[in-house]
Amino acid sequence: MKRSSLNFLILFFLLFSISASAECGTSKNNIVFIHGIASNKGAFGYWDQYVQKFHKDECLSSHFFEYDTGNNRLSLNDFVESFDEFMHQESLSEGKIKIVAHSQGGLITLYWLKRMLDNNDSIRFRVNGLMTMATPYYGAKIANLGYSLGTFILPILGKKELKDMRIVSKQVMQTYELFNNKDFLSYLKDLNYISISA
Repeated sequence: MKRSSLNFLILFFLLFSISASAECGTSKNNIVFIHGIASNKGAFGYWDQYVQKFHKDECLSSHFFEYDTGNNRLSLNDFVESFDEFMHQESLSEGKIKIVAHSQGGLITLYWLKRMLDNNDSIRFRVNGLMTMATPYYGAKIANLGYSLGTFILPILGKKELKDMRIVSKQVMQTYELFNNKDFLSYLKDLNYISISA
C-alpha cells in the first residue's frame, strides 16, 4: 500500500472518530501509536504532524509507545506488560484513547485489550478507536523462518517474539480463541475496530 494511501486511511479513521471540543479536560483525545517488530516510532513518519494539521482545533495529544523489539529475552507478553504500564501513565489518565498499531503492535494491543476486559479495568471504557495494519493475527511465515534460522542471521528480531508469532505458536492459538469469543468480538465492534491487511 502506498504511503499516501495509508496516510489518507489514518486521517479518515481519526476524522470520523474524534469529536471537537473547545476545552480539553476529559474531552481530550489521545492517539497512541505502536510500531511493529524490528521498528520504532519512526515507522509512523509524519502522521503526528498530519493529525495536528487537520485537527488543530481539537484537543489532541499523540503518544508513541516504543518497546525493546529485538531483545532475545523478551516475549510478546513482556511487551503487553510494558504497554500496560505505558497506557496507565499520567499523560494518558484523562480523555478518550485511539490506538493506531502496526504489525506486532496490533498483537500487543489485542492482548492488552483482552487483559483490560478480563480485569474490568476502567481504561477500557476510554478506548474508543482501534486501527491495526498488517497485523499477523494468525502468525507469519517469516517468523517461522526467522525462528528456525536463529537470530544470529536476523539479529534485529528477538527469538522470543519470533517464537510467539510463528504460525503454530501458543500465542496464535490464543488469537484464534479471541476471534471466536463473542464477548471480545462485541467489545472490538464497540471500539470502531478497523484492520487493514497488507
